Amino acid sequence: MKKKVEMIVFLLILILSSGKQIWAQEKVDTSRFYLKGGIGRGGIIEEIPLYMWIETGEEVKIERWTGVHFNLDVGYDITRELSIELGLGYHKNTIRAGIKGGDGYFTRVPLTVTLVYHFFKKEIFNVYLGGGIGYYASPELYRKVWELEENIVKYEDAFGYHGLLGVLVNFEKRWFSFIDIKYVFGVKYKFKEMVVNGRRYDFTFPKWRELDGSGVLVNLGVGYRF
Repeated sequence: MKKKVEMIVFLLILILSSGKQIWAQEKVDTSRFYLKGGIGRGGIIEEIPLYMWIETGEEVKIERWTGVHFNLDVGYDITRELSIELGLGYHKNTIRAGIKGGDGYFTRVPLTVTLVYHFFKKEIFNVYLGGGIGYYASPELYRKVWELEENIVKYEDAFGYHGLLGVLVNFEKRWFSFIDIKYVFGVKYKFKEMVVNGRRYDFTFPKWRELDGSGVLVNLGVGYRF
């Protein structure tokens, strides 16, 4: 995992340095940094069945289109059509449980690097495609039944890929809005440990051992150019 993070940093430095050379050649004298924030849903393709309670074998499912996802991205225009974005997010899907009562959800914190190509760019709006890599930190499955029991299944951080398609609309000189669909794939969450009422265990049910983090996310948000 350390080598993968180092690779992300190396690619980022290489792209940014080449971008500065391109802007210098084009003699562009305006800033090309921007910040955008979005909110959305999605993130899991399948409803994943898991067993939470040892005594009863309670089955829970991570649901697809539930919860709320937040994303914050810092972008830089390498050329007029090509941009690079660094993203930080918080993704949350709720669960459906066999035993009613209490809360439950699956969370993770994605750190992403995305190259974005604006293939249809006009003054008012443009359409773009993108792709990149992501590091999904602190994945946890949380389940609490009233005040009786609190279960937390922790997973190892994961590495994956994503592609996206979106539309951007400029509604002021510096402000814009956007909507995009992102497909995340290649993300595998491996079981780390279980915490029951504060006590740690390393045993696991077979279905806990690995979760497929692939999924589709729909994001809507606004941005600002500096």
